[in-house]
Amino acid sequence: MALFTQLYVFPSALDLQQQLEWLQNEVDLRLRPLFSSADLTLVNGDVSENTITPLPIERVRQLQVEVLQAPLQHDRRLIVLFNLDSASIPAQNSLLKLLEEPPAHVQILLTTHRLPLILETVQSRSQIISLLADKNLIEQNGIEHDQKISSVIKEYPTRQLLFTEIFKISEQYKERDQALKLMRDITIMLHQLLQTQPTAHQVTWLKQALLTTQRLEKNVNARLAIEDFLLQFSNGELSGQNA
Repeated sequence: MALFTQLYVFPSALDLQQQLEWLQNEVDLRLRPLFSSADLTLVNGDVSENTITPLPIERVRQLQVEVLQAPLQHDRRLIVLFNLDSASIPAQNSLLKLLEEPPAHVQILLTTHRLPLILETVQSRSQIISLLADKNLIEQNGIEHDQKISSVIKEYPTRQLLFTEIFKISEQYKERDQALKLMRDITIMLHQLLQTQPTAHQVTWLKQALLTTQRLEKNVNARLAIEDFLLQFSNGELSGQNA
């Protein structure tokens, strides 16, 4: 039986060689020998040039035929698609059937450093593996830097945000790049919570996080987008004791 498609979330943008090194260290021990075999397919990566190209829909269609070929050296083939966040929506959609019903001899690995740009339907068909476990990296890249947001997501409705807290946070993340990083880290955190202690609130928040990220990508006002997202965690009070 085929293993689940695995979606690896990197802490930042990495080149091809860096991603391959991470993957080879993180994947199941049974898969590691495949990285130096004829059964490895780098769909949109060129090792000789150390480059990654956006995944076009034509390449996905080719892949749907290629995966039917039997392994050459091992009992399975390893297919890697890099930086899926840079693929077009049609290209991501065309992957869905393959991700849902991969051949038994195929293991598919996807990578990204911008999880919110991956379609929810792709995410739902994948085992998401966050490579943000290093505490220093997490502190540099978002949600753990602002304990208020983290605690609210974990403790809601016991813990909620005051309007004054929302305004302070939105001021902190008024720059688009910082706002996108925040939404990426919130999305990763929600995925992790949904795997361990899922709630209906978290499903709603994840959908809103993905929607907010899409809005930020379309150049809406970053501060207003963050405020709009955080209002769902508000208790409606303008003042009070901060946590």
